[in-house]
Amino acid sequence: VVSLMSMRQFFILCRSSNPFLQIFCFSICFRASFISSLGDEEKNDSRFIVSANMSESDRQLYFSDYVIELQNAEDEKRRRIRDARRRAEKAQRDAYREKLREFAKLGTVIPSTHWRSVEDKIASDPCYEPVLAQGRDVPMEIFNDFVDDWNEQYRRDRSTISRLWESSKKE
Repeated sequence: VVSLMSMRQFFILCRSSNPFLQIFCFSICFRASFISSLGDEEKNDSRFIVSANMSESDRQLYFSDYVIELQNAEDEKRRRIRDARRRAEKAQRDAYREKLREFAKLGTVIPSTHWRSVEDKIASDPCYEPVLAQGRDVPMEIFNDFVDDWNEQYRRDRSTISRLWESSKKE
């Protein structure tokens, strides 16, 4: 079966979430030589020996279930670590945005400010380094998004105030 497909296709098939396909791949990889390849310690492992009455194929199936459980636990662990990292990075970006708001309140940053003119001031702040660790351009991109959003809000507010001013003059 494996000779009919490329090794890449075979490995993709083995990483499938379908338990049948995982067991199929496991059985292809570990055929009859599986038990003979085990040492005495592994053969006596309680997870591998369920009953002396079990056939070799039943033991392989039982053990492959155990391996699949281990893989799923490892995948879950990686997912939790990845999610925790994402949450931490989001918190760092939020702290950086909050610092940009503080700079805006102080007048250091205005809607027409360019990154190069304030980069040194922002880079000296402690919240800059964790965001920089996420990517070289991430602080600048967040800054540009902040300024662009603020500039757009400014233009909308200015338009609204102008309309209100004009309507109040007519009355």
